[in-house]
Amino acid sequence: VSRYYVKRETTYQGVPGDRKLFFNGTAPDREVEYFANDPRIDVGARHGYYIRGATGTLLVHSLTDSVKVGRYVTVNGGLALTNAISQTNAGKGALRLAALTPHLSVVWDATQDGRTVLRGSFANYVDADAVRVSRYALGEQVSRDCRWDAASETYSRECEYRGGAAKSTFGLPCGPEGYDAAGKPCKSAIRLPRMWEYTVGAEREIATGLSLSGDLVYRKFTHPYELQETNRIWNHSGTQLAFNGNYRNGRPEQIQDLGTSDRAERKYTGVTAVIRKREGRMRIQMGYTWSRLIGNVDNGGDNNFFGDIPGRDVYLYGYLQDDHRHDIRGAVTYSILPWLSLGSTYSYASGAPYNRLFRNQVTGRFEEYRSRQGSDPGLDVNNPYDDRDLRLPDIQRLNMKVSANLKPITGQDAEVYLDVLNILNLRTATGVINENGSAFGATRTTMNPMLFRIGGRYRY
Repeated sequence: VSRYYVKRETTYQGVPGDRKLFFNGTAPDREVEYFANDPRIDVGARHGYYIRGATGTLLVHSLTDSVKVGRYVTVNGGLALTNAISQTNAGKGALRLAALTPHLSVVWDATQDGRTVLRGSFANYVDADAVRVSRYALGEQVSRDCRWDAASETYSRECEYRGGAAKSTFGLPCGPEGYDAAGKPCKSAIRLPRMWEYTVGAEREIATGLSLSGDLVYRKFTHPYELQETNRIWNHSGTQLAFNGNYRNGRPEQIQDLGTSDRAERKYTGVTAVIRKREGRMRIQMGYTWSRLIGNVDNGGDNNFFGDIPGRDVYLYGYLQDDHRHDIRGAVTYSILPWLSLGSTYSYASGAPYNRLFRNQVTGRFEEYRSRQGSDPGLDVNNPYDDRDLRLPDIQRLNMKVSANLKPITGQDAEVYLDVLNILNLRTATGVINENGSAFGATRTTMNPMLFRIGGRYRY
């Protein structure tokens, strides 16, 4: 099989009024001014929309086959070649990335009666979103961040430029000049991020239409795309810029580097047990999963904190935001009449971790960790023994559904249904304020309230 995919994307970035003002309490703190061009390169500053375009091309060739080994063993194997090509209208950022990804699975009818299966698999996947890679070359909208000068009562102190295509690099983690403090080159290749997956499992039909299964899944995500700010020179603790020489290129500006670091990763381990009843008027599926997700980069995007402030990286390895230790999911449907059915779904997830973020004096943002991810540093930030885990409340959802198929009555393939979502009307917190201060830990978002949904479907 060969697949060819092209995606073109144009982005329009803008800020109402072309500037933002920030206050520390009631005192002026900083002003960020946004531009439509790059005043560092062009003559004169312009305001308005920052317009950029990116094009990505994805070409995938794959070969798969299935082989019977005797009567009771089936082997499925395959190999794919993925090519991701990207380019932009900024005149830079053209990339050509390629990767080979194998996969293999084995299924064994262990009892030779079709009622017991043992299975295992290995698969390798790549993140080949070429348009997203192209966007890195464009950079964010150009802005200038200036701190408040009390003497002149203007925003004119410690001004720093950010964004712009000219200030984006690829594979230069030690800075825009490409050399580390010892004078050695640090150029590194950009690779397609990979996910390695290994599974083993078994399933047994314990009665007609009733089965019990269990599976172990391990996934390791390596070399994720990661944006890092590489021009600032920080002190060892990451609280202030270095006293002698604050910027590697000598200019007060931010430079974003796209890399696929060997040190950035996350790992998922999960064990799932499922019972299924597939036949009869009542059908049931119920499953329980114990899992763990740990690493130093999350899966919520590519602009994680990793690498921005080297002194802070030691705190980033921990339980990630999608780490739900216990998860229960179930679904039941009951056929009251041939045309009328009643169903219910239930889910439970133990609380996910959250963080306590402190304000960084240089950036003015709450992005400074003082303990590992998913924990509070306690009263003494230098004492790891008084750290405590931070977890959101457990989440439960119970939904109901009534569905009627009108074909036996009207002769038309039509269906109407009524859904009742969150029938217990729980308003459990799903997010809290994680910025350090008097409001830390206060509820930011909650579950949606009970919701009634009426719908229909007609096929012709």
